Amino acid sequence: MKKIVTIILTLAMILSCGAIVISAEQTTPNVWDGTSISYDWYLNAPENATEFYISSAAELAGLASLVNDGTAFAGMDIYLTADIYLNANSENYKTWGETAPANNWTAIGTNGKPFKGRFDGQGHTVYGMYIGTSNGDNHVGLFGCVNGNVSKDTPANGCGIKNLRVVNSCIASTAQGSHNRKMGMIAGQYYIGKNYVNIMYLSNVYTHGIIAPKYGETKNQPWVSGMVALTENDGYGTMLFENLVSDVQLTTNFSAGGILGGTNDIKNEHADKKMVFNNLVNLGDITVVGTHEPSVAHAGGIFAELDGAIIATYEVSNCINLGNVKNDCP
Repeated sequence: MKKIVTIILTLAMILSCGAIVISAEQTTPNVWDGTSISYDWYLNAPENATEFYISSAAELAGLASLVNDGTAFAGMDIYLTADIYLNANSENYKTWGETAPANNWTAIGTNGKPFKGRFDGQGHTVYGMYIGTSNGDNHVGLFGCVNGNVSKDTPANGCGIKNLRVVNSCIASTAQGSHNRKMGMIAGQYYIGKNYVNIMYLSNVYTHGIIAPKYGETKNQPWVSGMVALTENDGYGTMLFENLVSDVQLTTNFSAGGILGGTNDIKNEHADKKMVFNNLVNLGDITVVGTHEPSVAHAGGIFAELDGAIIATYEVSNCINLGNVKNDCP
């Protein structure tokens, strides 16, 4: 009973943090035109600033452009100060897999040039994210690759995303040219490498929409998730996933998990390393269908797969799946 009460409180806390509109926008929003990019929030900040404030879709696109050009924001804080509308009529998101909306989103951060800062949505919502084509990187989501690989000399206090909602959104990117594409509504990948980071987190986040990749070749194997497609904890620190609710319908031919698609290449080089999962809820239906054997293709309401048995510690508590999970692989 205590576990059920905790989960209900988690749902209430995340869903009541401002009104979530998943059927139609109640007011006339300032919708992004798909091309405008603004750097004013960055260029006009005080010298040596470590805090930046984003209030429009053009500014969010500016963040993506800066990070993808190599400005990682390590040890810095990005605050969202308004709701963001990436496409009009986002209540039609279910049709976007067949009929694309006007604007395609380019993820914040790539494998080679990841985001290393802290993003605080402050309870705001991103509406109508659509990804039909990527920038050539195989990390797909609002963020592409989030990397906690910052040095001990950086005043980090962690790296990650919190207090954010992404709703009425669709990822239908073609899984072509990459053996394993990572598609998550929040991020394609979270990674901790050889350098120190205090903690890497995803906290107080709600997602809603559809991820249904298209396939350019039969060998393509996308990890998909309503939150983060893949994590790699390669030696230092802690990854913390807490207070998350995913209501994302997932379809893939490889591995799909409501909160996490999978973990990969985890090495137990440091005894204090941990993966912590607390208060996680999945509401979306999950389907894995294809020709892969079930031992290769995974489906799970919370996790599709947790790899790396030699990791120091997995801590899992108060997790529940309320969606239908189906693995049709032979």
